[in-house]
Amino acid sequence: ALVPAMMLSAFTFVVGIWGCAVSDAGLPTWALIYSHFADIFCHAVIASAIVGFFFDLVLAVKAGSVSTFFAQLLKCLDTIEAHGVMTNQEHGNELAEFAGQRFPHAGPHHEALHSRQRPCMDLMRTLFLWVVFCVTLWAYVLSSYFPKSSPKCLSVAVDFLGRFCWAGIAWWLMAAAGRGGDVLRQKFWGDILQQECQDTSCAQLAHIPTLQQA
Repeated sequence: ALVPAMMLSAFTFVVGIWGCAVSDAGLPTWALIYSHFADIFCHAVIASAIVGFFFDLVLAVKAGSVSTFFAQLLKCLDTIEAHGVMTNQEHGNELAEFAGQRFPHAGPHHEALHSRQRPCMDLMRTLFLWVVFCVTLWAYVLSSYFPKSSPKCLSVAVDFLGRFCWAGIAWWLMAAAGRGGDVLRQKFWGDILQQECQDTSCAQLAHIPTLQQA
């Protein structure tokens, strides 16, 4: 499913950039409809992420782990979309595991140097992600709700970021379809092989003489 996912993602991104360049009025009907469907999927995924976030927050309150829940979020070891439809039960573990990885070092001195630098680098990473988030949120609010005060380049930049959302969702849809197809194929062929094995076993048993026949 890798190649189809790459193709659909690239195609969706190209259509999105095309729309950024010529606006909706300059798109042909099929591209305009495709763009609207991509936008709907993007909004649906965001809505599911927000609903899932508050649902997991309620579970954290019930379990008495609210401080851990928000600590993971504030340290950027968790993501809002990880609580939505595009996730599994271990939504927060992958980022935390990656952030806590220790990569191979040239020697003990190199490892000790990285150990001393790691708290500072983790703090810089967290601050950078929050700055990017706040700037993006500010740009979106300004371009969407105060268009007269927003420069044209800011609106184009926000639309450009949205096209990455389209491409990511297209990738996920094709990858999910591929995984679903693999499951169906395994089940289908598994049932056929099981039936063939049963038929073969029955045929072999039919040729074995019973004690009475012997």
